[in-house]
Amino acid sequence: EQKAETLNQYNALIEDSVLKLDRTLKDILEYSRNARLELKREQINFNQLVDETLRKLEFMPGFGDMKKRILIADAPPFHSDRYGLSVIFNNMISNAVKYADHSKQTSIIEVNIRNDSNQATIEFRDNGIGISEDLQPRIFDMFFRATESKEGAGLGLYIVHEAVHMLKGQIAV
Repeated sequence: EQKAETLNQYNALIEDSVLKLDRTLKDILEYSRNARLELKREQINFNQLVDETLRKLEFMPGFGDMKKRILIADAPPFHSDRYGLSVIFNNMISNAVKYADHSKQTSIIEVNIRNDSNQATIEFRDNGIGISEDLQPRIFDMFFRATESKEGAGLGLYIVHEAVHMLKGQIAV
């Protein structure tokens, strides 16, 4: 090809494909790392965990426009695997940003955390584009994507499901 304009289009397509592949490989590596790690129980500071997650995601497109509601109940010390929880928080909050419904006046992510010394209940809510009820049973399947309107490999919720399972927890939508 000799035309600079066409070459630029081809280069843009190549770059886009490489970036998609890079994201997919990172997701697969994260899953593989989760599957091999032994649980390391330590006291969890949920305020700190949420703050760190939000700081990691602050440069994600649309993050700054999103209203965040974080409700963490005062509770006794809770022990779990910090890394596994951070994987869950990162994927759930980044999904809320990625799948925000920009037709709404305000995009919202809400995180509610309650715990006693033996268990924690963590709820993530958002007002994004949603997932149709008939697709919800499949959202934790590897490579399943509920929409083609956004990019992704269909690994995020699968990784969340696996992390919850490793922590001996339950997940529901």
